[in-house]
Amino acid sequence: MRRTIIVALALSCLATAALAAPDATEARVRRLLLAHHGVPERAVLLEAGPGVPEVLARLAADPSAGPWYQDGAVSALALFPSPRTQAVLHALLADARARPEARSRALTSLAIAYGASAVPRVAPFLEDADPALRGAAVAALARVQGPEAARALSAARTQARFPDVVEAVERLSRARTP
Repeated sequence: MRRTIIVALALSCLATAALAAPDATEARVRRLLLAHHGVPERAVLLEAGPGVPEVLARLAADPSAGPWYQDGAVSALALFPSPRTQAVLHALLADARARPEARSRALTSLAIAYGASAVPRVAPFLEDADPALRGAAVAALARVQGPEAARALSAARTQARFPDVVEAVERLSRARTP
């Protein structure tokens, strides 16, 4: 009987520790997102504990987490490319009610994490009604620097409905020309 009670207590302690681990990891990730100017390095984030990519995905998808945490998580997701990351970033971009800053960061994270394969998702934002998203799309495509991105930027330069896109692409082109 005494042995059964000890085993039950031990299992209870292990279960409690296992349940607390995600909360502790999330608390550490939140502290890291607040403490760093920019995005913490991948290795630093991984030191926060188990399940860091999932914690970042949850924070990125949750506007009630607060702008600082959500924006930091969206940016940090670029360090953890996965189907879950891609789904969270795509969902943010598809949600017209999401904060523009979170959506802008999602464009950048897609470009960083997925390179040329992100171009079809990023390029349509060159024609978005929000000028901040148009600018973020130009910057994201500039990061990719592949032929697909160059074609999208070239098309934007000649066919864009918005003068700010044309200006941004031209500034980018001038900056790259020696």
